[in-house]
Amino acid sequence: MQQVNTTRIQVEEISAQVDFKAVKNLNLRIKAPGAHVYITAPRGADIRQVRDFLISRLEWVRRTRSRILNAASDSPAFPQSGAVYSIWGWQYTLLLVERERPASVKLRRRSMIMSVRPGTGPEKRQALLEKWFREQVKHAARELVDKWSRIMRVQVNKIFVQSMKTKWGSCNMVHGNIRLNTDLVHHQPECLEYLVIHELVHLLESNHNERFYAIMDKFYPHWRKYRTMLNG
Repeated sequence: MQQVNTTRIQVEEISAQVDFKAVKNLNLRIKAPGAHVYITAPRGADIRQVRDFLISRLEWVRRTRSRILNAASDSPAFPQSGAVYSIWGWQYTLLLVERERPASVKLRRRSMIMSVRPGTGPEKRQALLEKWFREQVKHAARELVDKWSRIMRVQVNKIFVQSMKTKWGSCNMVHGNIRLNTDLVHHQPECLEYLVIHELVHLLESNHNERFYAIMDKFYPHWRKYRTMLNG
């Protein structure tokens, strides 16, 4: 049996599994449906060489991952009673209720109660749910930004939450704005905290270099655990 040594590398928002095998050349592939990135490298290859290889293919990786993820979401499952959603690491079963009241989504014990007016179509139900997801992330992110911006002595101008196919977050260092992926609501709260701190560190260091990771280690020592949870 061929022995394989495995590690992971991170280049910007892209996480890749690296398998060192008895091969001659570096090889990169992206597997559906999760669009996970895998690199096969010769035994003894320098990890810096592997990182440079991924950097050289970064735009192709982004385009390919986006295409795979878009294809996976071509047939969305619209909200209906019995559907199960993960909210901050807990599972909730959706209960769809039709009544003559303003539309709303509320959590009660292990149920997610969606109230809509009679006749509300699946597209509007989906839009309501996505809006609620965004609001949950934005509310939690505001509290975390308030906390960590004081600790790290940085200033954030605006927080945006939106659907993103290929990254969990981004930071505009010029304007002091951060963007976060709506899908963070489906993960543990610590994953959102990691992302917030990650983007705030970019206000201190623009690149993913030794200084960047040293700052991450200082403020959130277990950040690698939550990065792995997000990137799979």
